Amino acid sequence: MLPWLPALFASSLQIMRRNFFAWFMDY
Repeated sequence: MLPWLPALFASSLQIMRRNFFAWFMDY
């Protein structure tokens, strides 16, 4: 496995979670 893949996945997951909470609070 590439060494940067887990970090990229974690960062993308954090961004998606933040966007989801922002959309949930906005709605």
